[in-house]
Amino acid sequence: MRPTRIRDLLLIAIFAAALGWALVRLTDSIMDRYPPVPWLAPATLALFGLALLLWTLGVRGRLLNRPGTKPLPPLLAARTAALALAASRTGALVAGGYLGGALAFSSQWQNPAARSHGINALLSVGAAIGVTVVALWLERICRLPEDPTSAITADPEVG
Repeated sequence: MRPTRIRDLLLIAIFAAALGWALVRLTDSIMDRYPPVPWLAPATLALFGLALLLWTLGVRGRLLNRPGTKPLPPLLAARTAALALAASRTGALVAGGYLGGALAFSSQWQNPAARSHGINALLSVGAAIGVTVVALWLERICRLPEDPTSAITADPEVG
């Protein structure tokens, strides 16, 4: 697995923002109404971000082999790294989608429904960015240290 690059997350977010903007505009033009953005969306994202943060704080010492901590089993460490990768990409996707929606709602800010949905979308963007940041931190903690003795050198004299 390669470490997550910020550029990849930005590309995901830009693609999702375009889709979110198009979805809101299409729904508004075809159905003459806005897609709902309930207050539960940012609340759920914030709760997931908090759970991810608590997991990160709980396993940080064990992953970094701090004195007095029991090392994390390898399978659990691998699953934690997979969780971090998935959460960073999901956070970027959700943040981009809601940002695109918020941009579409902003053109009709005078409408109370559009304003309410736009505010909820912006809160969701903030919570999704929080999830992404915590996931990137967890991924960084999960990285294995470089082992200089395991590098294979090409020695023309050998072999």
